[in-house]
Amino acid sequence: MTTETLATGSESTFLYRFLVSPDLRWMRYLVLILVLGTISFNQVFIIFLDYKDILGGWIYTFTFLYLLTYVAVIYLNLFQLFPKYLLKRHYLTYLSLLSAAMIVALLIQMSIEYMAYSYWPELHARGSYFSMHMVVDYISSFMLSTLCMIGGTMTVLLKEWMINNRRVSQMEKAHVVSEVERLKEQISPELLFKTLHQSGELTLSEPETASKMLMKLSQLLRYQLYDCNRAKVLLSSEITFLTNYLTLEQTSRPQFYYEFTSEGEVNRMLVPPLLFIPFVQYIVKAIDEQQIQPPVSLKTHLKAEKGTIIFACACPEVNLLSSDKGLERIRQRLDILYGSHYRLSLAVGSIWLELKGGES
Repeated sequence: MTTETLATGSESTFLYRFLVSPDLRWMRYLVLILVLGTISFNQVFIIFLDYKDILGGWIYTFTFLYLLTYVAVIYLNLFQLFPKYLLKRHYLTYLSLLSAAMIVALLIQMSIEYMAYSYWPELHARGSYFSMHMVVDYISSFMLSTLCMIGGTMTVLLKEWMINNRRVSQMEKAHVVSEVERLKEQISPELLFKTLHQSGELTLSEPETASKMLMKLSQLLRYQLYDCNRAKVLLSSEITFLTNYLTLEQTSRPQFYYEFTSEGEVNRMLVPPLLFIPFVQYIVKAIDEQQIQPPVSLKTHLKAEKGTIIFACACPEVNLLSSDKGLERIRQRLDILYGSHYRLSLAVGSIWLELKGGES
């Protein structure tokens, strides 16, 4: 989650858009040309500083030729060496080829300088190209130019990191959304079939009871199909949903009794939909698995106050500790939705849940 927040926040900054946005590609190239042009201009003027009047406009031609050598190396680095070797972690090959390209560029610049001194005899001839002073000068020039190229590569690496970071963030977000959707507990198919079957049998003998059962079932399905598409729903809507569900369970099960109470700001707080039904279904499933003989009673209490929601479910006849693995998916959904802002406790016959940060 932290990664996604970071990526979302950085997308609004100019640096992020400058490095990543395809619409600003022309600006990135323009800045690169200006930087390389400045380096070339400075380098040529240092070499021919005392001969500006003699060279005239040629000094700008030399600057352009120097610029072309840097552009050629930059192009080779960004579009050939970088994707083929550096991104594939062939670091030694990458550094070797980049160094070779820089040496070739340096030799071209030395050739331009040599031709200038050869064409204009009035220029004072430089010392031997292999003198200690000249060797140190060219080594320092080579190191400086290589560092500039590596610095440009770091900028491209930063861009790649930002793009990959955004891609990972989007994948994480999509994964979380899919997990939340997958972990939303649906209405038990068994309850649906039992309700339809039982209401069909009661249609002739007790039409009013059958009509009420179908009405409750339609309310459950409507809530599940429409209201659950929203990220948050009113806590009171969840309570109504749970009450309808328990009413149907009571109708379809012999001697199944329930009591549901609530207090506090249930009409103001918002929660993710279908948040509490998994606990109720977990207990109902445990009743079936443990073959608990009726009567069975389920007491549920919900309290909402000061941004905290407490949900308690108790069924003394059931041993909930015997099948704790069934809560794994429920815990997973709570981890996704609430992180560390919840506490879940399981006892022999009860479940207790505390949620922090309830919205209102």
